[in-house]
Amino acid sequence: MTASLLERARAGEVLADLDIVDMHGHMGAFDFAIPQLGAAELVAAMDRTGVRQVLVSHMACMTGRVEAGNDEVLAAMRARPGRILGYVTVWPACAEAVEKETLRRLGEGFTGIKLHNSNGFPYSDAAYEPALRLAHERRLPVRLHKWGRAEAFAQVREFAARYAGASFL
Repeated sequence: MTASLLERARAGEVLADLDIVDMHGHMGAFDFAIPQLGAAELVAAMDRTGVRQVLVSHMACMTGRVEAGNDEVLAAMRARPGRILGYVTVWPACAEAVEKETLRRLGEGFTGIKLHNSNGFPYSDAAYEPALRLAHERRLPVRLHKWGRAEAFAQVREFAARYAGASFL
């Protein structure tokens, strides 16, 4: 009988025979119990488990310090090219600033976009529109948290239909 993926991982087996891409990684600190890992520590953890690539966002997405967080993600991407990929995070106080930061980071090689609704802004906030439009046009993944809330699912269903070129995770 072959062991399941879960059984193999729980046994501490390195899953190097699989092509694993972790679509939800973090850098930086916030009020969550998430270890604050630098690029070297993150890749070491990936090597211990058999993860080939990870897409990360910075916990600064919960604050107005998104540019500084995106800078840290960019540094990690450059320190470990091909292993650490970045989600652009934005602070949706102003649509023009969202568009500018998204374009800047996509030009630097970020792979997708991470939006949050626990930062005081609902996903339906108009300032998120430039990021969603760019994800649609460039066929990028958009990582979201819904926390199981019906209103968040309704918002996501609405703009997923409008921005069908994006992949919503």
